[in-house]
Amino acid sequence: MEKNKIDCKVIHCKVIGGSQADVYEIGEAMKEFTKKLPFRLEAIITNDKVELRDVDMLVKELIKLRNQLKEEERFKQ
Repeated sequence: MEKNKIDCKVIHCKVIGGSQADVYEIGEAMKEFTKKLPFRLEAIITNDKVELRDVDMLVKELIKLRNQLKEEERFKQ
């Protein structure tokens, strides 16, 4: 593998019958899990109320989630 090339894997996990809190908890556990891997892993974690239809929708949802997480971090401090 070239030094400048980033090896990244993407997985999708769907929580069946779970709440938004369940999705958040799994996301937090995935963050800790990915720290121990020899490659970069990105996880898309959803529940049955969230359905992503295309790449544009996925990007918009990820930006919305990033902004939401930044707001939550701001309130924790």
